[in-house]
Amino acid sequence: MSSGTGHRRYLKQLLHHGSVYLGAISFVLVLVLPVFLEVSDYVSLALYVGGIAAFYWAGYKTWEESLPSDEGEPLVLKADKGTVTFSSGTGNIFRKSKLSLRLAVSNNSDKAIALDNVAVHLKQDSSWLKLKGRPKLIWGSGESVGSCAEIGPKESKILDVNLEGEGHIEDRVKLARALRKNPIVGATLTAEYFLEGERSAIEVDFEYDAEKLINRMRSSWSQSSLRDSITELEQSA
Repeated sequence: MSSGTGHRRYLKQLLHHGSVYLGAISFVLVLVLPVFLEVSDYVSLALYVGGIAAFYWAGYKTWEESLPSDEGEPLVLKADKGTVTFSSGTGNIFRKSKLSLRLAVSNNSDKAIALDNVAVHLKQDSSWLKLKGRPKLIWGSGESVGSCAEIGPKESKILDVNLEGEGHIEDRVKLARALRKNPIVGATLTAEYFLEGERSAIEVDFEYDAEKLINRMRSSWSQSSLRDSITELEQSA
């Protein structure tokens, strides 16, 4: 943490807690001073109003700090869980898969925002999945995105991020074991957006779920009576 950041956080906390203390002290003074001293109604009223204002400010800051951290960001990305489906293979294994992710994109600014340079990265190497190429972006309406995704002022859109995956396990039993042990793969979507001539980076974490691929492989192995693969897939952890 930088020195400047630390001082700013300290001053915010000081203001927050100081407002609470000021409010409490003001109320105590309103109750106590008239007993011991001759205090005019104007002074009592001023202390009372000051206490109310201090408590209100402290409550407001507490509420503000409870808001999601991205509430004030110009662009917010929220990702559903991604899916992995069978695309091609031998029936015993898969060689290509389709990776799909649905993204909610919200522009909180009063200006249009252009989103581009979208990429997906696995958080760590997967035993059964590799990513291939760059994502293809499609609006939730089904319309393909051009060179960049433009989101209008105060507008929210659904963006589908499709990507091709490659399988690199040639043995069906080893594939079944890998899918059983690691059916969820962590990933990160990174992108850049332009707002009023300034470029900023943005990212969101999500997970790919292999449930659809697993069901497809289980069905294929079952039809071919490949019990060894099914037994490995359904083995208890």
